[in-house]
Amino acid sequence: MVDEVRTVNYLWQVPKVGTVVRIQSGQNETDATSWTKVGETDIKFGLFPPLSITATAVSDTSVDLSWNPGRDTHRISGYKIYWGTDSGAAAPYAFDSTRSPGQVTFAGTTATISGLTPGTTYYFTVTSLSDFRDPSSLVTTTYESILYPTQISGDPAFVYPVEVQARTTGGPCLPTTEVTALTVSHAPGGIQICWNPVSDSCLTGYEILGAAAPQAAANFAPIADTDLSTCWTGDPAASYFLVVARGSGGTGPWGAYGR
Repeated sequence: MVDEVRTVNYLWQVPKVGTVVRIQSGQNETDATSWTKVGETDIKFGLFPPLSITATAVSDTSVDLSWNPGRDTHRISGYKIYWGTDSGAAAPYAFDSTRSPGQVTFAGTTATISGLTPGTTYYFTVTSLSDFRDPSSLVTTTYESILYPTQISGDPAFVYPVEVQARTTGGPCLPTTEVTALTVSHAPGGIQICWNPVSDSCLTGYEILGAAAPQAAANFAPIADTDLSTCWTGDPAASYFLVVARGSGGTGPWGAYGR
């Protein structure tokens, strides 16, 4: 007859120290809480990632990062940066500094990630690395801290690591503001269309559209592009007119038409 074999394991993670402690009960414990004899203990190396990460500067094609490595830095031999256009909570990061080393320049606890797409939002995180050389085999192994979005402790104050978001500058820019106060009046040789100026960071000019009948958006077609001036004079065949803000990424929303 073979008696039932049952053991109870407890795990503690100690973020401020950087260790993982496992305590195991003896065999055949009656329950998970009343045992008093320890059958085995194990203390594992538990490297932790930076405490905080900050995007300190952005350009059209690069982002600068800085991070707080924490207090226990004597075992850290380097860092690894992950990034992508999706959060690490949604999908694995598309890039990292191991697979794309030419895009990352490290300088202590700062780094520049280059070769990015203008006008694009990126998500970044940083892990800590530590090299350990086994004295018996002389084999060196590199350990890496956990990667977002793993939580290493039940305490909400110890959720590591932090993911930071940054958007590169430049790239296509689409206005989001409607043109208002459109007026159409007679002018020598045709008509004059005027409107209120638009305040929009993407604004590079305006586009004028015209239609013979206003019942459908498909009826309107571009007549002219202008600069930042707010009046246009011409002799179009259309009877109804729209003016929309124009940016490098296209035109903004339509407002009310004039005739």
